[in-house]
Amino acid sequence: MIGVGFVEELIFRGFLFQAILAKKTVLRAIYLSGITFGLGHIVNLLRGYSGFDQLIQLVAAIVIGIALGYVVAITRSILPVVLFHILFNISGALTTHDVVWERPRSAPSSPSTMPSALVSRAGPRARSASVFDVGRRMRASSIPAITSPPRSSNAEASPSGEQTTLAQTCIP
Repeated sequence: MIGVGFVEELIFRGFLFQAILAKKTVLRAIYLSGITFGLGHIVNLLRGYSGFDQLIQLVAAIVIGIALGYVVAITRSILPVVLFHILFNISGALTTHDVVWERPRSAPSSPSTMPSALVSRAGPRARSASVFDVGRRMRASSIPAITSPPRSSNAEASPSGEQTTLAQTCIP
């Protein structure tokens, strides 16, 4: 579960986000990596989840993927999203009660219960400050390099004297 969160973030917010960012805008990188992240969870159909549970997880994974993309764009690091993903997976694994249907759970955690369990454990104050609200709270002006990677003032000089772009600095 810890490894899954790390690997998924490395793939979607590390490699894919960076590859899109190298050729497209930050917003495209955020949205395309988030949508791809959500669609990647369709594999859970093989685990026997109902169509309803799968639909809920698909939508939630896309929204979370987009929000995590914003976090990477702002922090220029995948470490915060790796930590969030690991904690999210752990919270789902530790949930022993089906929060949505209010009954003890005997089967593995359903994808639709994980976000509910996380929110019910966190409470309203924590929920309002969570990563789920990142997109709503952000202003377009706070997103670095909306149309292109930084060129001069925001660029950093590397030891060899070359300038690095957002695409090169997102992964520490």
